[in-house]
Amino acid sequence: MKLPNYIKNNVFINIRRKMNIPKGYVTELESDLLHSKLDLKQVSFAQLETGRGLDVDLKELEVGIDNTIVYDNKNVILYIRDQYSYKSEYKFHVSWCRTLRDMRNNNKLNRYVISRRTDGTFFVNIFDGSHKLISENQIYKLGVCKNCLSEINYNEYIYSNYEKKNNIYLNFSLNSFLEKYDTKFNQLPKYTESNAPVNQYPSNWNEISLKFRQFKNWKCDECGKDFSINRGQLDVHHLDSNKFNVDYQNLRALCKVCHGNQPGHMRYKNINKINTSK
Repeated sequence: MKLPNYIKNNVFINIRRKMNIPKGYVTELESDLLHSKLDLKQVSFAQLETGRGLDVDLKELEVGIDNTIVYDNKNVILYIRDQYSYKSEYKFHVSWCRTLRDMRNNNKLNRYVISRRTDGTFFVNIFDGSHKLISENQIYKLGVCKNCLSEINYNEYIYSNYEKKNNIYLNFSLNSFLEKYDTKFNQLPKYTESNAPVNQYPSNWNEISLKFRQFKNWKCDECGKDFSINRGQLDVHHLDSNKFNVDYQNLRALCKVCHGNQPGHMRYKNINKINTSK
């Protein structure tokens, strides 16, 4: 909202004239009050952690480690605040899972708000089938999205049987999740469909791999085991899955077991099981 010009506005000119205030008079105010600068980001996160979900421009959201959702360098939760009474399967999301990708493709991501509440409850508005508001700002307990658990392979969710998956789902803790993933921040993809290199190893990959494993003293970054004698069991893993990105910050030295346990490496893990069983 644009404020009026109090000096030139006719309403205020007439008020000053009735009060016999000379034209052009400017008063000086003295105050002993101390004013502190308001940190809007701090206010936003206070709201995220205790109150209702915050509406933000989705362009402000970033991609964190293992495809988690990041706002201002902190992991956040996405959920639908305006819900319908006849639906009972609303979930909160902790990663850019298949569900959110589908919603984005269907231009429905604007239904979501972000939160940092850690008790599993969220403020929601409930509507009936005719879009009439039934209740506003009600606290509801929501469950974590199972597609999110698969996306980040939370506590080995992908490799678990049905019973263990159900236990992981039921015992999911937002506190534990945020403690594990918070501030581990990666940038959004820097390539587009028109400028992305072909996802192939560079021609001198064998030399790069050898030098990197030597740089790591032939030790696995995950389990710490020494493979200086059995060097063929130590791999080089690309964090962003781009084989052409051989920046050392994007590489990790991993034994075949730890390599197979990385997100999206189930096929590699199964191949290793077959080879070791022979």
